[in-house]
Amino acid sequence: MSPHSNGDRRSETVQGRSGNLPAMKTAAILLVPIALTATLASAAPPPRTVTARIGETVHVHGVRLRPIEVLEDSRCPQNVSCVWAGRVRLSVRLGGASGQTREMVLGKPIPMPGGTLQLAAVLPPRGVQNRPIPPSAYRFGFIFQSDGRIELIGE
Repeated sequence: MSPHSNGDRRSETVQGRSGNLPAMKTAAILLVPIALTATLASAAPPPRTVTARIGETVHVHGVRLRPIEVLEDSRCPQNVSCVWAGRVRLSVRLGGASGQTREMVLGKPIPMPGGTLQLAAVLPPRGVQNRPIPPSAYRFGFIFQSDGRIELIGE
């Protein structure tokens, strides 16, 4: 029988498959953690929204946060077509009474240890009459978006 007969090719194919089997097992073993991580990441719950009023202290991902003052509310009134949607700028105190005062802008995250903090919602919406909203009527929604790193607390 010549080296190119059907019998030899069949033997080479079987040898080729068995020769690749350990490499295939290794690839499968390496891909399982990647697939599991992707599944867990996609199954992660959305960040929780914490709501606060002016002067109210809340905790967002372990950070004390207190809205102090609306610096700007130029949002477009309801049922009006605007060229620019406007924005909300809010002064907040991070930490306790001696904490740092920061400006937050609706929809713009600020970096924090372990992720970002964002002013995600402002209520009530601007009315059609475009009257000023009394400070006591405002509600602010804050979210913390983790960057996925594991943090050790208390060390």
